[in-house]
Amino acid sequence: MNKTIPTTIALSIVLIAAILAGGFVYWKYFSFQEELSNQPEIVIPEESIGETTNWNTYTNENYGFEIKYPTDFIPHQLSSSGVLFRVGFWDKNCSTECGSVEISIRMKEGKNFQQIKEEAESIYSSLFSKNISLEEIIVDGKQAYIQLGYEFRLGGFTVVDERYVYDISRWYSEKDVPEELFNQIFSTFKFIRNNDLTEVKEFTYTENNQLFFVREKEEFKVVDKIDELFSCGNYPNPIESKKQYLEKIKSKFSENDVGVIYEFVNILEQYFNIWEVIVIPNKVGYVNKEDFEYDFGWCEAGEYAYPLNVNKNYILFTPGCGSGAGGEGCYAVRTLVEPTIILK
Repeated sequence: MNKTIPTTIALSIVLIAAILAGGFVYWKYFSFQEELSNQPEIVIPEESIGETTNWNTYTNENYGFEIKYPTDFIPHQLSSSGVLFRVGFWDKNCSTECGSVEISIRMKEGKNFQQIKEEAESIYSSLFSKNISLEEIIVDGKQAYIQLGYEFRLGGFTVVDERYVYDISRWYSEKDVPEELFNQIFSTFKFIRNNDLTEVKEFTYTENNQLFFVREKEEFKVVDKIDELFSCGNYPNPIESKKQYLEKIKSKFSENDVGVIYEFVNILEQYFNIWEVIVIPNKVGYVNKEDFEYDFGWCEAGEYAYPLNVNKNYILFTPGCGSGAGGEGCYAVRTLVEPTIILK
């Protein structure tokens, strides 16, 4: 004969089971947090905490930042799955279970700082089941917020500039990076000149901050690049006249005449694909693009540069993008920008 368990007893059993399950989850979570707090602190000599002068410097020109790290640390480029770039720093004497300082770079995806911060707050609020408001700070002139610690990420900082989001975080392991040392490392993070938005003085163009940014690659003395820039002019005799032709061009310029190479950098590609534009003063005296092209010669393939535009003030050159998949990002920027360039 089957016996029916009274409803009140059944509900009590379910309630007790739920309490036990919840207690187990609570115990596991806070046991882990206690484990983190009970990790033995690595003793760092005071001079290495307070002094970074003799530290090594890691510089990344592609993403426009640098950061210092202790001499007993080494950088490791990490898998960049899901982001643009990742690099980690940890003790060179550590081979397994190494706590680290990690820099991860991702796209802004058209979002401003507040939108990026609010997304992070929403994620934290879901994790901690309460409303989270992240503290805002300024890092090297850029807006940033302080990350919260959760599981193996022990906290850190997120910095947002004109193009990228930089997450600088401290990661837990058995051999932890002390918080004080992490903060000292982070204090050396700064943006470098190549990541600044370049003001192009010689021409205007159609801007597209979601596809590319522009940076100044270098300034140069024009007389030092005449042979490269005018290497395929229309010389009557390629043996005798080339030298005379180049010397005539060079004589138009003084040692003080400066040219500029600008890089239009495609930021949507996995690897940087760059289209260059080279500007020099129009000391030769070309009055229109046709004369410039005829005297120069069309020789894009295999040559350093070919003529793009001219006015009374400037001459504009551009190298070719190259062939194959590696040039796709370059062509994407060039196709958009080249028809819109107007010399000032």
